[in-house]
Amino acid sequence: MTDAFPLPFDGAISRYLVEGAPEEIRAAIEAGRKRDIIPPGFAYDRWMKRAEYEERMRALQVELVKLKVWIAATGSRLVVVFGGRDTAGKSGAIRRVTENLNPRDARIMALGKPDERERSQWYFQRYVEQLRRMLARERHPLKQWKLSAIDVEGLGRWEAYTQAIAGLFARSHFDFAPWTVIRGGDKYRARIAAIQRLLTAFDYDRKDAGVVGAPDPRIMGGPELWPRG
Repeated sequence: MTDAFPLPFDGAISRYLVEGAPEEIRAAIEAGRKRDIIPPGFAYDRWMKRAEYEERMRALQVELVKLKVWIAATGSRLVVVFGGRDTAGKSGAIRRVTENLNPRDARIMALGKPDERERSQWYFQRYVEQLRRMLARERHPLKQWKLSAIDVEGLGRWEAYTQAIAGLFARSHFDFAPWTVIRGGDKYRARIAAIQRLLTAFDYDRKDAGVVGAPDPRIMGGPELWPRG
């Protein structure tokens, strides 16, 4: 698929897999199937089945529309902040939240590259999540543009960034303003959890609690879920 397209950054991500990645990570990536879940300690070995995911997502989309109608009727406002390393699954989750909402009412804003002042502070939005996903981007001619020099630079700093994010949680997680951590090893389960997080926060009209369901504590919780996958 990449014969006509040179690998971005001279194949730095593939080279890191061979030359720089820990042996256990390299072995897991090389042995794993596409839907295998690699992060250690994850609650599931494989992604949710696609048919099950699509059935759950259709039902949750109806609930999201109910929530949107309720917000408009009550004059309320809702701001949702997604944060995470690159390839964490933010874009896919955001698309599922907004795909059936009126684009005039549901707006998406992306944080850009940090300015000079912000570069002296902690900045995590553009760092790695999983090496396997970055390898897939590197080899896909329609997704190579998603990679950046910061991604390549951050490959060897995974543990340092992990500890820094843990420090961020320690300093900014409060009862009145808590962080919600969603584990992204399975994007299907992560997208469902993100929508459940929104729906469980509001008592909107005609809410079907049975459809919303209870969030899976193995997928979604507080900072205690970080950094185990």
